[in-house]
Amino acid sequence: MLFAMYGNNLTGKIPTWVWQHGKLELLYLYNNKLTGKLPCKITSVNLIELDVSSNNLTGEIPEDFGRLKNLSILFMYTNQLTGTIPASIAMLPKLTDIRLFENNLSGEIPWELGKHSPLGNLEICNNNLSGLLPDSLCANRKLYDLVVFDNSFSGELPKNLGDCVLLNNIMLYNNRFSGDFPAKIWWSLPKLTTVMIQNNGFTGALPAKLSENISLIKMRNNKFSGSMPTSATGLSMFQAENNLISGELPADMSKFSNLMELSMSGNQLTGSIPTSIILLQKLNSLDLSNNRLSGIIPFDNLVLLPLLMRLDLSENEFSGGL
Repeated sequence: MLFAMYGNNLTGKIPTWVWQHGKLELLYLYNNKLTGKLPCKITSVNLIELDVSSNNLTGEIPEDFGRLKNLSILFMYTNQLTGTIPASIAMLPKLTDIRLFENNLSGEIPWELGKHSPLGNLEICNNNLSGLLPDSLCANRKLYDLVVFDNSFSGELPKNLGDCVLLNNIMLYNNRFSGDFPAKIWWSLPKLTTVMIQNNGFTGALPAKLSENISLIKMRNNKFSGSMPTSATGLSMFQAENNLISGELPADMSKFSNLMELSMSGNQLTGSIPTSIILLQKLNSLDLSNNRLSGIIPFDNLVLLPLLMRLDLSENEFSGGL
């Protein structure tokens, strides 16, 4: 049975009978103005898909959600829900997609989340969640989207994320993570395109060669060290400001030919800017400020970059004329 009333201006509470209807399988009430708390007792155990997102629902997510053994999709984002994510949700055997972002949820993620189900998508950003990310999130190797930014998560990432071969999107920024970032993530995940981990306390180094599928990296304001990679053929944006990256820029920039933005301000780079910078024909922003670069600036090459709109080489040790 399908019950769909989404995209209206409905107000008031969701009727109790909705949560007790034994034949209800698909419930779509998103994009309304519904209010009130969810009931403690839920007996609509045949629910497969539940979407009550973009309303004004309050209170806690009931522990009784753990009775919905057929549930595969749980969308409750953009409400005003409080409390913790119930541990019972982690036991749902068919749950594949969880979207609880933009609420006021707190506490830790249930420790067995992903262990008992083919969890693929986890979006819990913009909450007040804390603690560690569980090792179980990719226990069944189905996780493809990990979106937990703007919370207070801490500690190290599970090392097994580097074995999560379907991952294509990692968004962990604005948390309190620390420890070495799992090195395998940079080169072993065939579908990974986006890594946004800025504003944490990650350590570790980048490999010499990044996966050719990674197109966007934002890793500023961490504690990464080591050298800049020498090859990242798919990379279009690399923001690595305010880390501890040292060494010289790659002499051969041809393996960065898709770069549109390179931001390395506030690191410990040395040496000169290679003349092969001319090969970055798609580059529109270059920020190498506040490093230890020296030598003569290759202006003859930089002026031949047709799309370059922003150039910041301040706070270095360059010599020669303009």
